[in-house]
Amino acid sequence: MRAPGDTVVWELLTMPTTASFSDVSYFLEHIAPVDTSETWRFHLAGQGEGADKIWGFLSTGGYANIFSTTISMSAQFYDGYLANAYSYGRRHWVWYGTNDTYMAPSKSTQLYDTLRGDKQITGIPGYHNQYVWDSCLSLKGADISSNRWLWMVTRDTPVTTVCDYGGGPAGYIPGTQVNWRFNSRDHGYFRSGVCGERHVLVVFMGDAATDSTNYQTESPQKMLNDLGINWDGSTITPAGDTISWEVFGIPYNSGYWLPNYAADVNHYFANMVGMDTSDHSKFHIAGISGGWPHVGLHLE
Repeated sequence: MRAPGDTVVWELLTMPTTASFSDVSYFLEHIAPVDTSETWRFHLAGQGEGADKIWGFLSTGGYANIFSTTISMSAQFYDGYLANAYSYGRRHWVWYGTNDTYMAPSKSTQLYDTLRGDKQITGIPGYHNQYVWDSCLSLKGADISSNRWLWMVTRDTPVTTVCDYGGGPAGYIPGTQVNWRFNSRDHGYFRSGVCGERHVLVVFMGDAATDSTNYQTESPQKMLNDLGINWDGSTITPAGDTISWEVFGIPYNSGYWLPNYAADVNHYFANMVGMDTSDHSKFHIAGISGGWPHVGLHLE
């Protein structure tokens, strides 16, 4: 029962260590309809190695983006990058036994230090066993400070909705379009600050766009222009999932000398953060006017 007396009904999916991340999608697609935009309804918990899988799952995008809280019990914590990148904009509670000899307490404190967003940590006397985990998920607490079930469903704590996965030029601020100069050439760069499944669009611009003075004259760059309609770079699929776009624009600045364009694309991907490039469904390419031939030649 959550104050001021409204009842919360829970639905639990328990996943053994042999389970696949895709099982979460199957579960969500076979339960009664629920609005996945109401992220305060979706929560993740794990213990031991299961706690570490939280961050691998959150990096997959799609349904992973709907989860708003995490509970990590006796964490092993082996991937600091993912925990740091995908904790942003969420609430977290780290719980561990101070006498744990299997998963060292320092692993949990290291995880806590790495997490971003609203976070709490609790260490209690105990080992790597059900006593510690049962105490974390106890039903006895009367408020959000002593009952994780109430803490998960509270909506009083403000949670930022901006996601910053990193990458791009130094000092980049999500949601802005900037000129990114490297390889002695200008480029357009935009990364949405809206949380969602990340997709990348590489655009070979037309003949009129040649440098920083006019790289925002054509679509899609002109839609991202702070002085234009200033689109936030997000789209909604028919299923209700949010897509968060990253747009890299290459001006027509090297004629048809393809090695320059290839070097620019390679530099962009070398400075990208946190995307699985084996998932080709998240990467797209477009060409405008004189930039269109570069698409086919680049893909050869």
